[in-house]
Amino acid sequence: MIRGLIAVFAGIVAAFPLFAGYGYWAKGHDGVWSASLAAGVCLAGGLAGFATTSVFRGLQAVQGVLLGMMVRMAVPLAAAAFFLLRGGPLVRAGLLEMLVGYYLLALTLDTVLTVRLVRQNQDSPNSGKTGA
Repeated sequence: MIRGLIAVFAGIVAAFPLFAGYGYWAKGHDGVWSASLAAGVCLAGGLAGFATTSVFRGLQAVQGVLLGMMVRMAVPLAAAAFFLLRGGPLVRAGLLEMLVGYYLLALTLDTVLTVRLVRQNQDSPNSGKTGA
């Protein structure tokens, strides 16, 4: 689980220079702030979603994946709705577009890691057994 959280964190951080560079090129300092905020929001959603998924094991793995997807999606979606209604210079600088971009990156990372985690849990000798 720790490796997965580190991988999500590293993927978001590795993409930040690209998003920040584009933001600075397109909108100046507000674009960099938009990239930073979008990275933080999607990082929080991605880490929370992966952590939620990893709690469920064995026969409950599907429920864990679904709950993790809900958490992963709810955080950026709530932030997008909040900032869209609020408006301001960060929204004009492309915050919503960067949220979508980071969300897609985090979704890809989390999907690959979740499939590996579920497969690893199914291969372990204690998966699917109840303690009754």
